[in-house]
Amino acid sequence: MFHISRLQLPRSYGILSNMNVSGIRMRTSAVGSERRRGQTMVEYLIVAGVLLGVLVLLSFLLVALKLNGNRVLDLVASEYP
Repeated sequence: MFHISRLQLPRSYGILSNMNVSGIRMRTSAVGSERRRGQTMVEYLIVAGVLLGVLVLLSFLLVALKLNGNRVLDLVASEYP
């Protein structure tokens, strides 16, 4: 769980000292650590999925560029006067 606390800036910051900045502090407990482990695993799975998607898109780009290159080679090699 997250606990939101208020943070006051020192007087030396002038006009900024009147602003309240919210900070997020993690509570430590056995249940919280289990949730964080699950959250970390979910984040790794999301990153792996994004990387897999990028690899698929790059492979499609490679295939498209190879096909276009083959078309250009066919046009250059043609015997049309």
